[in-house]
Amino acid sequence: MSFTSLWPLAFLAAIPIVIILYILKPRGKDLTVSSNLLWQRLFKNRQSRTFFEKFLHEILMYLQIVIMLLLILALMAPFVMMRSKTGASTVLIIDTTLSMQHKNADGKTRLDEAKEEALEYVASAGGEISVITAGKEARILLANSTDRNRLREAIGMIAAEDQEGSITEAYHLASTMENDSAVIFTDGEGVAVAAEFAENLHADVLDVGEAVSNLSLDYLSYSETNHDLSVRFTNYSDEQAAFDITIYDADGQIAAVKSAEAAPGKSGSALFSDLHTEGAYLRGELS
Repeated sequence: MSFTSLWPLAFLAAIPIVIILYILKPRGKDLTVSSNLLWQRLFKNRQSRTFFEKFLHEILMYLQIVIMLLLILALMAPFVMMRSKTGASTVLIIDTTLSMQHKNADGKTRLDEAKEEALEYVASAGGEISVITAGKEARILLANSTDRNRLREAIGMIAAEDQEGSITEAYHLASTMENDSAVIFTDGEGVAVAAEFAENLHADVLDVGEAVSNLSLDYLSYSETNHDLSVRFTNYSDEQAAFDITIYDADGQIAAVKSAEAAPGKSGSALFSDLHTEGAYLRGELS
C-alpha cells in the first residue's frame, strides 16, 4: 500500500492532547455524607490502580482516538498498485528520423501526429510507461514511470533529427527492458521494419502521416578546384522513386543530366564530375 500524501501525519500530535484532556477532566463533585465506611474499599481500589489502568474504562476516549486515526488515514489517500492487463508496463517507441519532419495536409508533421497519439495513450493507459526515441541512435527518455506529468513533458520535448536512422536499434534497446507490451509510432519504411519484430515485443505499430509522393533537392555543392558538383536529394514518399536530376547554368541552359533512385524515406547524393560553367550560379531540378 502507498499513500498520496504524508502531511496528514502531523495530526498525530493531537492524540496526546486528547489523552491529557481526559487526565485533567474533573472526576466529580465533593459531597458531604454521613459515613464513608461503605466507600473505603472502593476508594482504596481506585488509589491502587496504575496510571494506565485508569484509562481501561475510558471507552469514549478510545473511540475518539480511533476516529482521528481513520480521518488521518483518509487524508493520506492510500492506494494499492496492481498489475493487470490494462495497467501493464508499456514502452512507447517514437521514430525521430528525417522523414518524420514531413508535413501532412493539415500542416502538422508526422512527428507532431506521433506525439499527439503518444500523449493520448499516456492519458488513457494505466501502469508503468517507458519512452524511447528512434533516431540515428536510440535513447531512453523515461523508464518505467507512472508520473503522467513527467511522461507528457518528455514526449513534448521530442524533436525530429536531420539524419537517417533505423528503428531496429530501438527494438534491441526495448528488448532489454521488462515490459508487457509496446507501441511503435513510425512511418513509411519504418512500418515495414517494425513489423518484423513487432510480435517479439507484443507491439502495435502505428503508421503516422499520409502517403505522399514527394522528392526534394536538398542542396548543391560545387568545387571550383575539381569542377565537381555534388547534389543531395531526399525521397519523402512511401515508395521507391526513380527520377532525373537536371542541372541548369545561369543562362537557363542544360549543363548536365543524371538519373538517380531513392528508397522510401531515404536521402542520397549524385556527383557530376568535370562540370565547367562560367555562370554566377547553377540550378538543379528533379523530374
